[in-house]
Amino acid sequence: MLPWFKQPPSSPPPVESRPLHPFYPVEIDIANYIANDKQVLELVLTFAGGSAVILGATWLAVSRISPHLKATDKVTILWFFLSRIVTVVSMRII
Repeated sequence: MLPWFKQPPSSPPPVESRPLHPFYPVEIDIANYIANDKQVLELVLTFAGGSAVILGATWLAVSRISPHLKATDKVTILWFFLSRIVTVVSMRII
């Protein structure tokens, strides 16, 4: 190696500049945080499919238990049932 040619010092490995999570303050460590790796379409289709199964089963159950109910009453029952299911599932996930 020539004496006037020096190799540049080895640079340290690049530091991850992205925050570890998308929440503020970003400096705080969130235990057990796992980044979402699913596409939006996959999430929406999963929710829609699950909701359709739950609402369909609920409609059939309500129709068998109370066949005299009007469709608007059944839709109201479905709305409250879906709201309750979403709340319970989201609380168990968190």
